[in-house]
Amino acid sequence: MTLAVLVNSVTINPPLNVLRVLEDLTINYMTYLSSLGRPAPIITWCTDNRTTEDYNDDRNLTIYANSSTTNDVTTSVLTFTPVRNYSNNSIYCNVSNGYGAISSSQRLRLDILTQQTKPVIHLQGQTISKVAIIKLRNMSLECTSTGNPILTIAWRTPLNGVFSGNVLALQNVQIQDNGTYHCSALSVRSPTYGIPEVETKSSSVDVNIMFGQEAPSFTFRTCGMDVKTNQLKVIQGHSVNGTCFAVRNPSPTYTWSPGTFGHGYAFIIDITQRSYSGTYTCTAANVMEPTLGDSYVGRNHTIFTLDILCMLDTTCCMN
Repeated sequence: MTLAVLVNSVTINPPLNVLRVLEDLTINYMTYLSSLGRPAPIITWCTDNRTTEDYNDDRNLTIYANSSTTNDVTTSVLTFTPVRNYSNNSIYCNVSNGYGAISSSQRLRLDILTQQTKPVIHLQGQTISKVAIIKLRNMSLECTSTGNPILTIAWRTPLNGVFSGNVLALQNVQIQDNGTYHCSALSVRSPTYGIPEVETKSSSVDVNIMFGQEAPSFTFRTCGMDVKTNQLKVIQGHSVNGTCFAVRNPSPTYTWSPGTFGHGYAFIIDITQRSYSGTYTCTAANVMEPTLGDSYVGRNHTIFTLDILCMLDTTCCMN
């Protein structure tokens, strides 16, 4: 006659409260060991799906387990590939040998170490890969990436400055702030068992600094040289060849007053006459359209004086 023995306990190995595991990497070291029981104890593996008081949404993992019984003691090993929707689930088991079931008193919470996502750069909630901003304005760029554990995020600027944190605040931006900004997210996934995995992913955004406050300047070809001047003397009958130029972003358009000899940025007179003496105004204007905020037209002008000398005046070099 075989004497029945009621199973009265079950223990887990490893005896931890939290087990950190890599996402999508199969593990086979979780074991439940029953107390002696006759008939042989049967072990059922479950997860509680983060609701310890509600068993209706628990999931049965027994199909991933391999059980064996020796000397009326059952050992069950779980071979399991964790995925992220098991994160923070607790592993427990039920054991029975036909005389009532008991649940394991110790539960093992799974901390699934997930791979990080490629960082995404935002400007006021908008995902961007390039952005335009007007000089002297302010802008905050935010870099986000998801993963477990919490990621370390850093920025690298065009001048190789490095700033920690997911938000990069640009105050009173200057022309030298123009360029490509890189955001990197560092993940160090350290499982309870195994080798840590270090991973860095990055994204970038092109920042275009627009400006248009600078006044234009004049350059004339005279005496065989290019001369920057606002006052030009030319002997009657000779030519005038000059340009009006302003350093701006985006490039400006040019208008002249009077507009007789100005064409775009060029000022050309083939044969000068005394009546051409006077003042000429060049106005440079560019339209700046930032990614956020109001557009702005940068407009400024410069005046130059043209003095046409009579043929008897020899104080000026001939062109």
